[in-house]
Amino acid sequence: MKFTIAPIQLESLIKAACSARTKKKDNVTLTALNNRLLVECNGVIAASDANVGVDGAVTVHAKSFRKVLDTFNGTPLLEFE
Repeated sequence: MKFTIAPIQLESLIKAACSARTKKKDNVTLTALNNRLLVECNGVIAASDANVGVDGAVTVHAKSFRKVLDTFNGTPLLEFE
């Protein structure tokens, strides 16, 4: 999986898919497919356009992933591989 997206756009997708009160055990699945990024959390899916180089998916711990995203505040684009 490889995709590029603006951090603010990714955060918006996560907020749309995950409730404001994410539980400690909640995971988020990022799926990059056909120039779209899908974010799934607890059965809710949010999607947006993204520059996808290689299709794929990954599941990560929601709270931990949000903390990592916060460290990239002000970065114009993030590339995930």
